[in-house]
Amino acid sequence: MSSFLLWFNHCLLDKGEAYQNYAVRFYPTNQIYSNLYTYAAPFNQLVSDLSISGAQISTGIYINSSYYNVGQQGFHGIDWEHGRAYFTSPLAAGTIVSGNVAFKEINVVLTNEPENAILFDTKYSLRPKVTQVPTGLWTNQITYPVVFIKQVGGQNLPYAFGGEDN
Repeated sequence: MSSFLLWFNHCLLDKGEAYQNYAVRFYPTNQIYSNLYTYAAPFNQLVSDLSISGAQISTGIYINSSYYNVGQQGFHGIDWEHGRAYFTSPLAAGTIVSGNVAFKEINVVLTNEPENAILFDTKYSLRPKVTQVPTGLWTNQITYPVVFIKQVGGQNLPYAFGGEDN
């Protein structure tokens, strides 16, 4: 499934050109992942496939307009799948974290949830009725449009050479 996901993402980005280059701001969240401080983009699934021509794939981040690579200024890395930047320590209040990235216009998600849970139990608002202040997305927050990939079924049949009927 993971190989299919990578292939599907590549085809969607390469043939479908389903991405946009964007100067994004990362917002501080209260989430700490493995003792790392999280700053999240307002959308997830950034493009990380280097073979996609034209996509801006950054290896660093801007902190108050100064560019830093991984390992500098406490910058630990980027989580491309969830649109997050991780730091080893919290940054000072008012610090602006940004980057030039490409994000996917159509998100692709592996799931094992039943279809009725995806369609009916979770409400996704395409156009919120109240004005919202931009913030980073929370863990497992799904944005639309999205393609859910699910293995419907399959069988593993044992097979051996010699001594068996099958």
